[in-house]
Amino acid sequence: MLHEEIAALFDTRLHLSDDPIWQGLTPRLRDVLMALRSGDSEKQIALRLGLSRHTVHEYVGALYRRFGVSSRPELMKVCQLTIVPATPSKPTST
Repeated sequence: MLHEEIAALFDTRLHLSDDPIWQGLTPRLRDVLMALRSGDSEKQIALRLGLSRHTVHEYVGALYRRFGVSSRPELMKVCQLTIVPATPSKPTST
């Protein structure tokens, strides 16, 4: 999936919550949500995913409806994602 490719670029692994609301998202909605989370504009998402800006705008609207929000900051607050290092950090010696 695209978010795994993006995570690899940043040497992170993204974990979605086990909450059923995440499980109901299509892979494309997850891709769009991950791109929004990283701060991409709808235009940037469209270019990255090979979609029209209109299609991305429709996906964003679907995410707003799905999570019961009306703005991007509200969406980001509701959809907290955990970003953890891809490799475990080495224990620090004391």
